[in-house]
Amino acid sequence: MSEIIIGLVVIGAVFLLILWYLHRQHTKERHAYAQELTHLRHELTTLQQSHHESVNQREQQHQAEIQHHHNQMTAKQAEHLDEIKALQQQITALKEEFGTKQLATLTEHQHLLEQKQHTISELNQRLMEQETAFKLSLDKAIKDAQTRSNNAQRHVIKGQISEKFVPFMAGFEYSPADCRFMGEPIDYVVFHRLHDCVDGQASLDEVSVVFLEVKTGQAKLNKRQQVLKEVITRGQVKFETLRIHQSDNMGDEVRVSIDVPYVSPDKQLYPNSGAKWSAEEELRLIHAFDNGASIDELMAKHGRNHGGIMSRLKKLGKFQE
Repeated sequence: MSEIIIGLVVIGAVFLLILWYLHRQHTKERHAYAQELTHLRHELTTLQQSHHESVNQREQQHQAEIQHHHNQMTAKQAEHLDEIKALQQQITALKEEFGTKQLATLTEHQHLLEQKQHTISELNQRLMEQETAFKLSLDKAIKDAQTRSNNAQRHVIKGQISEKFVPFMAGFEYSPADCRFMGEPIDYVVFHRLHDCVDGQASLDEVSVVFLEVKTGQAKLNKRQQVLKEVITRGQVKFETLRIHQSDNMGDEVRVSIDVPYVSPDKQLYPNSGAKWSAEEELRLIHAFDNGASIDELMAKHGRNHGGIMSRLKKLGKFQE
């Protein structure tokens, strides 16, 4: 009877320990989600501040253009006023010199003065119309810029949020626990079923490493991501362990060393996989391909995998998808 009681106590203690461990993991996850939400809010505030600063700079530029245009029109108006003053002085001089005999000339100058005044009135009216049109255009440009900036900001924020939470979305085929977010140059590295393999729930053949990039709409891979995809396709991936050797003495130098890297089965079968192509090897590849050699034969002859042979043939213009 005592053994049964002891067994029940042990089982109860193990059950309580499991509940405590699950509660602790849940608390850690909630804390991580809270930190991520705080970080996103901070990024949103930064984007909004940048948007406001951009709008203010554009408004200052437009105001400076309006002021410059106004100064030019004011200078023209001053020139016409100077001309009017000069004409008035000429009329006064003619009256004093010629009197009534030069009435016809005076009348002509008076008519010219009226034309100048009419021209100034037209210029003033045109200036007012241009200023009104420019202000309307400026207001429309500012509103359009604000609309474009807000739309771009919303798309950026939506994309960033989607990238962070895509492992928790419906239809995602990998476990969120196996995903590690990087952001650059690739969004995620997925260690598929690694934890299950360690726990004995999956075989080694079921484990894989996936480089995952998240795109929305019609977005395409950038140059760095295209290069990374090509490198992975060629099998130019390896695992290394870096060891730091540090003595107990404070003054001794710290040394590092790299263990002999693991050579994948693909590298064993194709020792030249990932190596640089020489001009002579490219000529041999072209000659063999033109003479009807198969891809498998080319792989065996050059010691390179399927992706390396196909990639080089495409670059040399010998193969089209």
